[in-house]
Amino acid sequence: MKIAEFTTWLGNERILFVQLQSKQLASRDLNYFPCMTNRHFEQGFLYTPGDIIFFTFYDGDYEGWVQIQVFVLSEFILGDDTAHAIRLPFDIPEKDVVFIGPLYQYRNGDEQEGARTFQVPAGSYALYYETGLLRSLEELQKEYEELDPEDEEVLCNPSVWCRLSFVPEQNVEPSILRAEPGFSPPLPLLLDPSPLEVP
Repeated sequence: MKIAEFTTWLGNERILFVQLQSKQLASRDLNYFPCMTNRHFEQGFLYTPGDIIFFTFYDGDYEGWVQIQVFVLSEFILGDDTAHAIRLPFDIPEKDVVFIGPLYQYRNGDEQEGARTFQVPAGSYALYYETGLLRSLEELQKEYEELDPEDEEVLCNPSVWCRLSFVPEQNVEPSILRAEPGFSPPLPLLLDPSPLEVP
């Protein structure tokens, strides 16, 4: 079941947060921000329980909008159009909500500038992150070179898509399910403990 579809601007950071709202509020109160290291960039994500940062995957310097779809599914099937896919555990407590948004909305926690919050039933999930290009790299590069900064319709035209699928599952092992050519993360994949104590 699709629960949301929206577009958001990731900018040159190309970073997407998936986070429990309780973790977001705690991080704001403690003035905490995750420490991203080379190891995290090499594996494509930074994980702590209830707080995941994904780094988008595509070549080139095109800074476009990203089309995001969010699903709750009973079974996951890897898409044929997926360039990169990651599976991670994600537990959702009762009465908590999920925040999805770009880096500059991480501390704000509202639904402005492309960030969203969603109700997902409480439970243990495998969170599947998939991403790919909506158009070829050649088309994106041509658009970038010919970009008119005054043309809002072109500026808001998504260049990359992302699917986030929550599938009920226990004891989820982190995994890179599909990788772009040349992507070879160090193993085992690094899952960091939570630095936050949430009441």
